Amino acid sequence: MMESNHDYYYEHVEFLSEKEITDRFYSDGGTIQNLSREDRNIFIGESLEIDLVQAQLAIVASRWNAKMTTEALKNGLNIWDSFYKQFPNYQKDYVKKWVKKAIYSLCFGAGKDLRKKILHNLSSNASEIFHKNIYIVDVLKARNKFIQYIKKNKRIKTVRNKWLSTNELTIPQILALFAQAYEYELIEPIFELYKKNKNNKHGLEMICYEFDGLHLRVKREEDKEEWKRRIIEVVNIKAKNLGIPTKLEINGVCTLN
Repeated sequence: MMESNHDYYYEHVEFLSEKEITDRFYSDGGTIQNLSREDRNIFIGESLEIDLVQAQLAIVASRWNAKMTTEALKNGLNIWDSFYKQFPNYQKDYVKKWVKKAIYSLCFGAGKDLRKKILHNLSSNASEIFHKNIYIVDVLKARNKFIQYIKKNKRIKTVRNKWLSTNELTIPQILALFAQAYEYELIEPIFELYKKNKNNKHGLEMICYEFDGLHLRVKREEDKEEWKRRIIEVVNIKAKNLGIPTKLEINGVCTLN
């Protein structure tokens, strides 16, 4: 049987392993995957830090058919900006940290009580502010319809013809695995570039994988800009083909669509 790309990565990228039900990879042993970006970068050092911008929101808005939010993201919506002005007494990074956690919990099927607990780190009324945001309202309405569809049909199809069934999984598990499948699908072209070029003196070294992003090191400094161009190109093509309104950020700088 021909080895799949997914099989290849956890067999040949030394620090990656696979979990049974998710498309995500996890680091073996002690991991820096769960460290904050700042702490992680101390360990990693100089590298290409690659992230998908607003990835989870873009995935669920487009897959759940939250039309207003999907169109807004296509037109350049920065969801964080819509919250910064609501919490002027905090640094932007602090606001983003907790709003991002709340959005992730929404995307992965958690209830309002958990989001309220998360957002209490900002203020006692942060949950109310969050849930009145027009884009959050739009996505939550779409999520409710998506959940009803899953309950009615007892399963949902993800990428690569994989099915998630209510006979085996809870609704929150299905929502999380559904989003993670598309998250991996967006990043997969970068793994493919790595696979083809890891033994090339002009190639790439994989330093750390972080679900909707990763750290790569270019073997030759003079090749860095060309690798940036190639990485941007393959991911943007995949995002466009999937209809997911996200783009790459490399070392904190957003790329063009």
